[in-house]
Amino acid sequence: MTTAGIGAIALVATGQSASDQSRDVYQIAAAGKPYILQIQSTRDGRTSTTIYDSFGDKVSIHVPPVGRTMSIDEFRARVASR
Repeated sequence: MTTAGIGAIALVATGQSASDQSRDVYQIAAAGKPYILQIQSTRDGRTSTTIYDSFGDKVSIHVPPVGRTMSIDEFRARVASR
């Protein structure tokens, strides 16, 4: 199995009860350091995928201007309305 052209193994975590249908699939580099390459999460019928492709690279993090931020409550309200 490969993820983004890198050999990978999948680790799967599922909900702990019959009512918990959550599922996470972690794609881990199969050779070298065991970096997480991708996570696919399913919750409440929704699936999201996050790709990690820049391990070891330097990054710049900057606080966005006030006009481009929102509170967690506003974020939740926007997500819930979709």
